[in-house]
Amino acid sequence: MVVTERGTVGRFKGGNMGYKAVIILVLVALCLVVIFQNTAVVAFRLFFWELNMSLIIMLLITLIVGVVIGYVLTSILRGRSKTV
Repeated sequence: MVVTERGTVGRFKGGNMGYKAVIILVLVALCLVVIFQNTAVVAFRLFFWELNMSLIIMLLITLIVGVVIGYVLTSILRGRSKTV
């Protein structure tokens, strides 16, 4: 970004890639690093069940379950605070 004579902000002439695109590319690169470094097979045991899966799949399932639980609990608590 460059400041012009009028004080407005413009773009460099050489590139048109915005900061959002750079952030997205960095996040995609980090995700790829995590995926390629967590390909080992792990065993998930719950009571009498045992399930073998890739570690990255286990991490994604854990993330999704955590987001769903957080969303449900937040919506329940917001509903209670509005009725009280």
